[in-house]
Amino acid sequence: MLAYRYFEAGTNEPLRRCPQCNHALIEEGSVCLALSVGGRVVEVNARLDEQGWLVDTADSAVARGHHAGSYCGGCGALLLDMADEDQSEG
Repeated sequence: MLAYRYFEAGTNEPLRRCPQCNHALIEEGSVCLALSVGGRVVEVNARLDEQGWLVDTADSAVARGHHAGSYCGGCGALLLDMADEDQSEG
C-alpha cells in the first residue's frame, strides 16, 4: 500500500500551505489529486493532513497505486515541483 507525505522543501516541516500561492492545503478539497484509472486520468478533490500526509480517497485509490500527481487547488502547481515528497509502502 502506498502513501505520500509532503514537506516544505529542504526541511522536515510538513507542507500545509502552497509555497507558490500560500493556499491552505489542509482544507477539504484544497488539493487536486490526479489518479490513473483504467488507462485514463481522473481528478478528485483531496487534502493534506496536519503532518503533510495526502489524505486518500474513500476507495483507497492512492494506496492501490493509482496516484499520478497532486496539485495545489489554488494555483494548480504540482506539489512535487515545490516540496519534498516521501513515498512510503505500508
